[in-house]
Amino acid sequence: MLTLAAFSPALETTTPPDIILIDKEISNSPRAMTKVERVMDFAEAMLAPAIIGMGGDFLEFKAGMN
Repeated sequence: MLTLAAFSPALETTTPPDIILIDKEISNSPRAMTKVERVMDFAEAMLAPAIIGMGGDFLEFKAGMN
């Protein structure tokens, strides 16, 4: 598992990102929420906004609902 500490030496000598894009749709499962929290912590440390794709599963949309 990667943590912010693993990137710390490299981040100290580079310019922080302007934006963080996560190329993966997430659901609303507890496991996915843990990942979102990790992304939020990383974005907060980098002082950059993060964008994460949230598909229909996140809001529990179902195709063909009447």
